[in-house]
Amino acid sequence: MGPSDHVSARVMNDVVHDLSAGLVPAQALALWFVRQGAQSALAPDAFSALVRGWSWMVLVVFVAIALLIFTGSVRLGYHTRNLRQDGVAAQGRTALIKHAVMAALFVGGVVLAFMAIQS
Repeated sequence: MGPSDHVSARVMNDVVHDLSAGLVPAQALALWFVRQGAQSALAPDAFSALVRGWSWMVLVVFVAIALLIFTGSVRLGYHTRNLRQDGVAAQGRTALIKHAVMAALFVGGVVLAFMAIQS
């Protein structure tokens, strides 16, 4: 009886997986908005110091990627066991579309985050 047999473990894994997928685009968007406001409100040297202080945000991106990979691999173990045979094809297509959209948002968030921390 592994962790994937417990409903609460599966729910927590799914929550962490979904939150880490949304973390990077949300973080990047917030950084971008703060950067735009700070750039117009602060002196250039103060703005540059502020942006240099954001470099730790790159760690957030790598932690989110690691969490996505780990929780996604755990999720594969129990997700396919819970599907009826007639639902596998439809679930597969839906998951493929969802992952393509989330991957685009995630990559866009990574690019936006790196652009936001450049001074």
